[in-house]
Amino acid sequence: MKNLIYSSIAGAYMVLLSNTFRDEAQEICNNMTYVDFSSNPRYMDEFTSALFLPHTNLEMFPTVS
Repeated sequence: MKNLIYSSIAGAYMVLLSNTFRDEAQEICNNMTYVDFSSNPRYMDEFTSALFLPHTNLEMFPTVS
């Protein structure tokens, strides 16, 4: 976690102080795509099932039953 904090601060400084890095960050931002998985019922079923321990699909974990 410590390296992540330092790297994010370093990245913020780089973007603030360099037009090159600022342009690169803007290009990355412009090329991002938002995908809404929550609108897919099958995905949400799989996601919520995976949250439970032990898994709700006992066929995948026969030793649990």
